[in-house]
Amino acid sequence: YVAIQKREFVICGDKGINIWDPSTESFTYLTNTEIGLNLDVKGMVEDEQGNIWMLLKNEIAKIIVETNEIHSFGVHPKFKVFRKESQDLQIDKNGYIYYEGQFGIVKIDPKNLEAQRAPNPILFTDLYVNRKRVYPKDENNLIDSSLFYQSSFVAPYKLRDVGFSFISPHGEEVNAKYFYRLKGYKDDWQLAPSNKTIHFTSLNPGKYSLEVKAKSGAGKWTQEIANIDFRIKAPWYQTWWAYLLYFCSISFLAYTFYRYRINQLLKYQRLRTKISSDLHDDVGSLLGSIAMESEMLSYDKSSSLTEELSRLSELSREAMSRMRDTVWAIDSRKDKVGFLSDRMKDYLNSTLNNSKFSGEFIMNNDNFNQNISPDVRQNVYLIFKEALNNALKHSNGDTIKVTFSQTGKKYTLSIHDNGNSQSTKSNSGLGMSNMEMRANLIGAKLEVNKGQGFEVKVIF
Repeated sequence: YVAIQKREFVICGDKGINIWDPSTESFTYLTNTEIGLNLDVKGMVEDEQGNIWMLLKNEIAKIIVETNEIHSFGVHPKFKVFRKESQDLQIDKNGYIYYEGQFGIVKIDPKNLEAQRAPNPILFTDLYVNRKRVYPKDENNLIDSSLFYQSSFVAPYKLRDVGFSFISPHGEEVNAKYFYRLKGYKDDWQLAPSNKTIHFTSLNPGKYSLEVKAKSGAGKWTQEIANIDFRIKAPWYQTWWAYLLYFCSISFLAYTFYRYRINQLLKYQRLRTKISSDLHDDVGSLLGSIAMESEMLSYDKSSSLTEELSRLSELSREAMSRMRDTVWAIDSRKDKVGFLSDRMKDYLNSTLNNSKFSGEFIMNNDNFNQNISPDVRQNVYLIFKEALNNALKHSNGDTIKVTFSQTGKKYTLSIHDNGNSQSTKSNSGLGMSNMEMRANLIGAKLEVNKGQGFEVKVIF
């Protein structure tokens, strides 16, 4: 270590160069990739400017403490350090540095070192592919001439592991350090290895530009940055026509799947239509015959089964009514909003004919051909029937108003009567649990309002 003018200490250890400040009892670490961490320091001395000179085995380094910049200068073999152990550097009043060399005392003028010129322009010497040297017009067919004259090339995808060697003529005389970056891969400058050869592996297809510059020991850079451009071709499965083929294949598969789904849906709709038609024609006619036969037999006053036959006729007609609802729900030809509104309107008119209530059906929707799923259509209709029947049984009013409207993509169905809500039974008695269950099945919102009369509203 050596003490410097600012009452600090520069310490070189096996982990690099550190500055110790006794006033704060803290270290400042100098990190510089140009000098290795495991420094074999033979001596240190401070000049009048407060800079630190370090004697190493094969070079002399200068630390500019103010900027933490490090300059390094090579030592001629004749002037290498003589001792293996550390020794003191000495500096005189004129700034000359002295140390013990192999053949006596060595005197160094720092001004001559700092006057060192910049490195010569950099030349690319060799090209490598898969760690093997490439020659002009060889089997790889990458370059036609030396890299001295050829500044670009194109490589196929299988030869995407490339390497380069470069040099600055007489670079050793100025202790040149080399830096490189590969544009298109990484934009940060990195210190090149001492053998001045770098390799890049598994490069992606695309354009690249390798740039190299050098700095002398005195911190002077080459005037120009040397570069060589190259391109890695994409494999056939990454070309535009391959992507077009992928797109066409995926589109064909998607269209095939779409047509398959359409055919399945059409088959499902045809099946629903057939089932509804069979139920209507076969089971409906059979229930109608049973109802008619039992009704005719009930007219016979001499029969002891008159009451039972009347009950049978009533049940048969009730079964026919429910079967018609089931047939209507199954029939795929009725999957329209218009059919739902017509069905509710017909049921409202037929139900109110034999009651004390008057009714009104208001339709605020002109989009009658809008498709509606069979589950939604059936559950909304059953909610409507439940609400209507509850009003007929439990309301003390005389008017029922049904409103079916659309706002955007949402539909609102309202069943409102003018009866006194306090005279109604509890929700459990009004079948609210059934209506809530059906609303949940189709993701609808069910509301009950008891302000003016009694209203059941379903939003779906």
